[in-house]
Amino acid sequence: MTLPKEICVSRHMYYDVQNIVETILHMDMDRDPDSITLEEVTELALEYAYDDFSTLQDFEPIITDMEGNLLN
Repeated sequence: MTLPKEICVSRHMYYDVQNIVETILHMDMDRDPDSITLEEVTELALEYAYDDFSTLQDFEPIITDMEGNLLN
């Protein structure tokens, strides 16, 4: 068996965009929902992810080779 040059170990988090939009609107009641940008949504999602990843203690990481083949 030939070993891959690299492997990727990751954990996926999923966030509901509508909930993020509602959070942004709650923080700034004068905002119009149509004024919220994808950049704002991704920025808040990253804040959530950094917080969530830092508190994870018991999780099953996903391991793939660089071609996307699942290794676990």
